[in-house]
Amino acid sequence: MDKNTNLVNYLIKNGDEETSRAISLIKYELNCSLTYYGSHFKTPKESLERKYFGLTKATIKYLLINLYKRKRKNKQKNILSSAHGQWNNHFSDLGFNVYSPPWHISSKSRCNISIRLYLITKRIQKKLDNSQFNYLISKEFINLINEYYTVLKNECVLNSYDALILRSYNSFFEKVSTKIFRELGKPVIFWHHGGVPANYDTSHQDRADYFVLMGKKQVDHFIKMGYEKSKFLVSGHPFYNKVPSHLKFNLSNILVITKAPAGASPLESEIHDSRGNAIMYLYSIQRVLKSFGIQSARVRPHPSENYSWYKKMIDTSFYIMDNEELKNSLKNSTLVIGPISTVIIDSLYHGINYVLYEPIIDNGTILGNPITPPLDGKDKNFPTAHTEEMLMKIIKYKRRASKDLYGEFVETPRDISFLKDLI
Repeated sequence: MDKNTNLVNYLIKNGDEETSRAISLIKYELNCSLTYYGSHFKTPKESLERKYFGLTKATIKYLLINLYKRKRKNKQKNILSSAHGQWNNHFSDLGFNVYSPPWHISSKSRCNISIRLYLITKRIQKKLDNSQFNYLISKEFINLINEYYTVLKNECVLNSYDALILRSYNSFFEKVSTKIFRELGKPVIFWHHGGVPANYDTSHQDRADYFVLMGKKQVDHFIKMGYEKSKFLVSGHPFYNKVPSHLKFNLSNILVITKAPAGASPLESEIHDSRGNAIMYLYSIQRVLKSFGIQSARVRPHPSENYSWYKKMIDTSFYIMDNEELKNSLKNSTLVIGPISTVIIDSLYHGINYVLYEPIIDNGTILGNPITPPLDGKDKNFPTAHTEEMLMKIIKYKRRASKDLYGEFVETPRDISFLKDLI
């Protein structure tokens, strides 16, 4: 067995053609059922019992949605999009007809799906979230997946969609829709909802025809890591559309962002995060801040994390839970310290310096992932600490990120006119 062999890859390799194809489509969900567990998550897979509408309520919801968001027929191009709602508004402003996919119905987009597709989507969502591993690889569920593929493809043809825009590409619904649009010869566009990627598995570039990112710096990082330059475009931010005039840096009200473990590895070569190291990350920052006489800081867990678990592990006399809306939290902060995160974009936009702290252990991050840009510390405009000593120096000498950094991470002004050339 090679280093990438795990249970799911083993089943894909050794199943018949139909089984292997189906398991490949639900690979992420199967991995989640194996690794997305523990009380540090808000909704660990092993205890998640998501409630779904029954048949009658589901039908009523479907009808209300379709009555409210009436289908509009005109000569404009049709996009099936799960992108951020604000982006969908910008697509509409360009003249496209934007429709929500059945697995991600949004109040900001029209939907154009049959009752059959709506109900089978709900059925699969429920099965993926609540069923045991052995059922998900059973012939019964594989047949349901095949039925879904047929129903979805028929409706994509019927509705004459011209392109597919996705905000993620790991889950079943993204994978099956990508497969369909590829077969129909229609472009698949991955619209990054995150601002600062840190994972660059080059095999992922085959999952879309084009990748759209907020800024040129992120594109440069992808190209540096081996991706094809021709696949990348720069959009700007869906609502942050101006450059900050200054970056605040003082120690009076510090916000610390947690180093959140992932529920399932996004890499083909799987890495399982250590939740103990996520706690060590906070104790390391606490030690540095206390050396400056700082007696408390606010801590903000990732939305996927359970703060009740953190409270049992961290020094609650030092760390104060921050549960404000993000923009208010940042407005109240005078400095942000944290790992690679989209909060970098939010922090810079609100004029708050972000100190990137990514401790290195055995040539990897504190959670064991590869060191990739901008984590490598080679960008002189973005001071990065890999040790407590480096973090102390950045704070002591107030080494700010360059004001130009925001413009590198986020194209300003926003421009997505290229979409007309792609579709």
